[in-house]
Amino acid sequence: MKVQKEKKRWPIFLSLFIPLIAIVVAAVIFIGPLVGFDLGKTGMFRSEDNGGADHNRQAEIDELEEQLAVLQTDWHQATNELTVKDAELAELHAQNEDLEERLENNEWQEEGIVANVSAEEGLQKAIKSYEQMSPKRAAALLEEMDEEEAYIHIAAMDHNLRGSILGRMEAARAAGILEKMAQEGR
Repeated sequence: MKVQKEKKRWPIFLSLFIPLIAIVVAAVIFIGPLVGFDLGKTGMFRSEDNGGADHNRQAEIDELEEQLAVLQTDWHQATNELTVKDAELAELHAQNEDLEERLENNEWQEEGIVANVSAEEGLQKAIKSYEQMSPKRAAALLEEMDEEEAYIHIAAMDHNLRGSILGRMEAARAAGILEKMAQEGR
């Protein structure tokens, strides 16, 4: 009889216990979030996909933070390089201004060199012209010049041409030119 009573209790227990568990589970699922109990946060009912997604998000955040750190380092490095380049540029500007000032101060010397080259070319052309003339005509032209200019032209000539022209010039003028040539060792 005892066994029969126990057999009868068991279905009664199960018929009461199963609905009671169903009511508790339904209350936790539907009423729990209203009172602040969230099964998704506790991890009891969280799926593996959601955990993987959270892990992937954290990995993306970590990767983005690393990229941000690298970009910040690159930015600081570029800023430092820019500062150095600005200093170098300022130094080059100062050197350029110094060179321009020196060029302006020496410009007259350069013009003198250019003038000397042009004068030398002109003198050589004049001597070729004297060679084409008769010595009498060349002597007449040289006597029209001031003595210094005539001396420069005669001193640059070949000694044969020089002798023919000086022989046709006025004696006093030819003597002055020859004396100056002797003093300068030409």
